[in-house]
Amino acid sequence: MSFPPGVLRGAASLPLVDIQEFRTEAGVVTDFAWVKPSWAKVVYVHLVGAGGSGGGGGSNTGAANRMGGAGGGGGACHRAWLPAGLLDAIVTVMVGIGPAGGTGGTSGAVGNDGAIGGTTSFATLSAYGGGGGRLGAITVAPGGGGGGGGVGSAGATGTTTGGVPGLPSTTTTDIASGGGGARGNAGSATTVPVAEYGGSGGGGHDNVPANRSAGGSLGGGGGGGCGAGATTTPALVAGTAGGASGTTTGGTGGAAGTDGASPTAGTAGLDSTNFGMLSGGGGGGGGGTITDNTTGADGGAGGFPGGGGGGGGCGTNTGSGGAGGRGGDGYALVISYG
Repeated sequence: MSFPPGVLRGAASLPLVDIQEFRTEAGVVTDFAWVKPSWAKVVYVHLVGAGGSGGGGGSNTGAANRMGGAGGGGGACHRAWLPAGLLDAIVTVMVGIGPAGGTGGTSGAVGNDGAIGGTTSFATLSAYGGGGGRLGAITVAPGGGGGGGGVGSAGATGTTTGGVPGLPSTTTTDIASGGGGARGNAGSATTVPVAEYGGSGGGGHDNVPANRSAGGSLGGGGGGGCGAGATTTPALVAGTAGGASGTTTGGTGGAAGTDGASPTAGTAGLDSTNFGMLSGGGGGGGGGTITDNTTGADGGAGGFPGGGGGGGGCGTNTGSGGAGGRGGDGYALVISYG
């Protein structure tokens, strides 16, 4: 939805201020129109791309590997101050939507990859979405979290390595403090995928599996956590937490779900309460199970705006893997000063 312009007229010595913000409606991509105030002298633009969604968990039987889905990457934050005279009287604004998570695999099948979050744009400025989390496999294979979105390109969906992060700006005309996204984690115990204004990378796992948390971003969206998996013993390997916005400390977003005979879904990432400063947190990974004929739990949804969805937990026998969490929608804020 688009909120109508609000013009604040104070004392003669105070500037005129017009605030317009734009959000998706019911998960539908919509073009909006920003109307430039006739008196505007300078314009501040704040954009957040949508978070990538988590991968679906795999399902298998007995003493066999089954991996949880990896988390989606967070969307980028792009900030810019522009002279009003460089902007048209009406500018198209596109707000990216957060995609649905990858579905879980049925008995004896892998899950499905998460998807890349949509791009939010204003004039020539863009904040790209995070990459989707890797599907939950049923063989000994790593699974990479989605790469964080950048201000020059989107994060890539994870493979057996962490998703490639989005690039910094590819143009010299953007006067902004945006940056590149962080690479998705594929099980490294020493690497925390953090970013400044790009999105954080999603959490993933190595081939054991050993699951890793998502990282945080100072301004972009947090990555989603990895869903729970199981070894050949079989023994459960707990899912991990998502990352948060406003910090570079990993695993401080949505909590992972619990494992066992009745696994629970990952906690959704926190929505931002300060849209002009921070983005949404990443959802936690879903809980997994080694109980016969039991379905894994879903990953938590990414917070608004731009949080990555958590990966789904593993299922057993006729029970399917859990679905990945949905990525958080994008957001646009445009403030004019006169």
